[in-house]
Amino acid sequence: MKTRVLLLRCEEYDPVRIAEVIGQGMDELACATRRTMVKPNCVIAHRDFFPHAFTRAEFLDGLLTALQSRAKP
Repeated sequence: MKTRVLLLRCEEYDPVRIAEVIGQGMDELACATRRTMVKPNCVIAHRDFFPHAFTRAEFLDGLLTALQSRAKP
């Protein structure tokens, strides 16, 4: 089986825009037709000492929104 990787750009930390970008990626990879398990590598660090070593809440919000909008009842 060949593995596909998508690199998608999102210029801002807007949860709505992040959900759109992730949704586009899911559509491209046809994830909506399969079960999806998400294990985000959530890192929490003090912003003053490690300003780039944490997962922003806006990203997690967008990710979960994209998944919920495509969930089958």
